[in-house]
Amino acid sequence: MANITGLRIGIVHPQLYPQTMSGEGPLVETVAALAAETSLSVVELGHVRDELTRARLKVLLASSGLRVAFNAGPEIMRHGWDLNAEDGAARAEALAGLRGQMEEAHFLGARLFTVMSGPDVASGSAPGGASGSASAEPARAAARGRLVESLQKLGEEGGRLGISVALELYDREVDKKRLIGPLAEGVEVAKAVKRDNVGLTLDLAHLILLKENVVNAVSDARNFVLHAQISNCVLADGHPARGDQHPAFGTEGSLAGVEQVAGFLKALDKYGFWKKPNGGWLTIEVRPREEEYSSVVLAGSLRMVSEALATL
Repeated sequence: MANITGLRIGIVHPQLYPQTMSGEGPLVETVAALAAETSLSVVELGHVRDELTRARLKVLLASSGLRVAFNAGPEIMRHGWDLNAEDGAARAEALAGLRGQMEEAHFLGARLFTVMSGPDVASGSAPGGASGSASAEPARAAARGRLVESLQKLGEEGGRLGISVALELYDREVDKKRLIGPLAEGVEVAKAVKRDNVGLTLDLAHLILLKENVVNAVSDARNFVLHAQISNCVLADGHPARGDQHPAFGTEGSLAGVEQVAGFLKALDKYGFWKKPNGGWLTIEVRPREEEYSSVVLAGSLRMVSEALATL
C-alpha cells in the first residue's frame, strides 16, 4: 500500500446505515460498530433526533479517537432549506435550521460541517425556476451571490464553534439538480466567501455525474478543498441505482472503481490535501441496497481503497 502521509479514511454513517437516515434507529449500535473498526479514523454523522441518544453518542465518540464530521445534507433535503433562495424569509429559515444543526454538530465533537446549495434556479422544478439557456446565467449568478452571503454567515457561526463549513458539489442535471453544481462555479463561490473555515467538498461520483475531469477538478479547487468523498455512481437508464444513489463498489454498470479512486487520491496527495489546517477529511460514501449488508459493503469499500492505494 502506498504511504500517503496524513491519510485518514472515514465513512458516511447515515448512508452506510440508511435505516438511520431519519435521525432515528440503531444509531448508537452502528456508530459503535464503526468505532471498533480500527482501519477507520473518521466518521461522518447526520442529525440525531433524540437528546438522550445524542448524549450517548457524545460519550462514545469522545472515547473512540475518531475525527467527527457532520453532514447536514439529509436535513437540508428533508426540510427543503435553500441557502440561495430568492425569498429572504426562506433563506433566513434555512440559516436558522442549519445553525441549529451546527450546534448539534458541535455537541457531538464535529469539526467539519457539510452543506449543499439550493436547487438550480434554471431548473424547471426549482421554485421560480427559469427554463431556457438565455435566462439561466443571470438567474444563476444572482443565486450564487445569495449563496455566498449565506455561507459567510454560516462561516461566522462555524468560527465561533471551531467548525469548518464545506459546500458539497452536486450534479445539476441528473438527480439532485443543485445550483452548485459545476466545479468552476463552486470555486467562484468559495473564493467570494473569503473565509479560511469555508471551502468545498469534492465527491468523486458527483464529479463524474458533472462530467468533470477528476484530476483537473482537484487541481482547480486545490486552494479550497476541505473534504473529499470516495463514492460510486451508475448512469445507465433503468438501473435501480441510477444517479446519485451511492451504490456499492463493483455494482454492475459502475463508473467508479480502483482506477478512478486511485487517480482521485493521487491528485489529492499531489496538491497537498492532507496538509490543510482545516482539511484532509476523507470519507467513503456507500449505500447498501435492500438485499445487501452494511458490514459487507463497508469491507468491500475498504478493500477497494486498499487496492487503489497499492497502485500509487
